[in-house]
Order: sequence, then C-alpha cells, then structure tokens
Amino acid sequence: MLDVALRAISLVSCAIIALSFVLFASEQASDASHGQVSAVVDPGGATERQRESHHTKARETIDDVNDVILRPFAAPLSSDNVWVKRGVPTLFGLLVYGLLLLYLARMIKVRSKPLVHHHREQPAVAPDASDSTPTPGV
Repeated sequence: MLDVALRAISLVSCAIIALSFVLFASEQASDASHGQVSAVVDPGGATERQRESHHTKARETIDDVNDVILRPFAAPLSSDNVWVKRGVPTLFGLLVYGLLLLYLARMIKVRSKPLVHHHREQPAVAPDASDSTPTPGV
C-alpha cells in the first residue's frame, strides 16, 4: 500500500515539475526577443507578483506547486542564466522524485512480500547401467 502511494506521489510530482518546465521553456522561447527574466524556483515578492500578472490562474497554480516541490533544491546558484537557475533544481527534482521515490517504492514492495523458497524436485532416478540390456550389433 505504501509503495502505491509513493509511486503516485512520484508520478504526480514529476508530471508537475515537467509541465512547469515545459511552460517555462515555451514562455522563454516566446519572450526571447524581449529579454524578459522569468521567475526562478524561489522568486522574490516583486518577481512573484510580476509572474502572477502574466499567467493564468491554472499556470500560476502549477508554478506555485512546482516552487513548493522544488524548494529543497532551490540553493542559490552563482549563475545569472535563468535556464541554469530553473534547470538545475528541475533536474534534481526529477532525479529525487522520479528515480529515488520509485526505487524506494520498489524496495518497499519487494521487502513486504514473504520469501518463497523454491525447492527443486529430486530428479527421477535413472536406471542403473547394469540393468540395461546391450543393444545388438554394437
């Protein structure tokens, strides 16, 4: 049961992270000519308000959930590149929530199953060589 919950959390988290990054990338592509700086994982108040004014309610909800999910990975980066600031936490989030949670779910499922010992059946006893009759002409 716990493994199913972990798998669900992992898949939902990865879907939100990926969707948020795809929306971010499409926004960056459309706004590339303006040089607009998009929101990073842990935006300040002014950037957050600017982001809210440009996005729909659904998009803002996705970005807010993404910010919460990626908060553990939102260490300050020394890069000024918005792609690095957004991409590195996204990569860490996908690794942790995708790989590690799914691995943990698999381990829990494996550990929760009782060990089954498969005993090999004893092979049928072959007839003795002394009991066999010689074939004629050999």
